[in-house]
Amino acid sequence: MRVACLLFASSVSSVMAATIYVSPTGSGAKDGKSAASAFAGPAAGIAAANPGDSVILAGGTYALNTTVKITTNGTATAPINLIAENAYTKRALFDFRTQGFGSANQGIILQANWWHLKGIDV
Repeated sequence: MRVACLLFASSVSSVMAATIYVSPTGSGAKDGKSAASAFAGPAAGIAAANPGDSVILAGGTYALNTTVKITTNGTATAPINLIAENAYTKRALFDFRTQGFGSANQGIILQANWWHLKGIDV
């Protein structure tokens, strides 16, 4: 009985995991549920992510003038993935050149556990 409960619990959590799409040319009016309806910029995708989810960044340059804050925790069994569409050929570039200088402007702040980042250049 214990094995059946564990199998059921793991299958439920994997079904609930979402893939969230982000693009440098996305729109704030989009829902991020597909590449065609991608969020604009990483902040919206990161804010929508829950443990087990994957935030897929379309390749390209993301011109960012505010700090990207990551505060939602993943878990050991359900980390949150923030990954480029293809880490070898379609990397995501977070460009903070327009962000002002100062102690409040920090590019990326990672204040959470169990995140997996891949294919992102800063």
